[in-house]
Amino acid sequence: MVIVQCLIFQDGGLLALGCNILNMAMLPSFLGFAVYKAATLGCPERGRVYFGAFVASLIAVEAGAAMVPLESAAAGVLVVPLKTFLITLLGVHLLVA
Repeated sequence: MVIVQCLIFQDGGLLALGCNILNMAMLPSFLGFAVYKAATLGCPERGRVYFGAFVASLIAVEAGAAMVPLESAAAGVLVVPLKTFLITLLGVHLLVA
């Protein structure tokens, strides 16, 4: 999916592929799984599974979104203040999550 986003949707292109793999594939997957396991406590109860899936997806999407402003700041390519960029990106991705 990251390759499709890179080549078809032109979201950063090939130059941003490494960051996109980290931000959209690796971090959300591992973090989401850890949060899900912690939220469900290994119990297959329906309500706990729904709660775990909701919390895990919310945190995973927000963590991936938070990485973009932090990586941009680390690279020194920010045009807007870091706080403004971070709040805007987290707010938009909160709707996505």
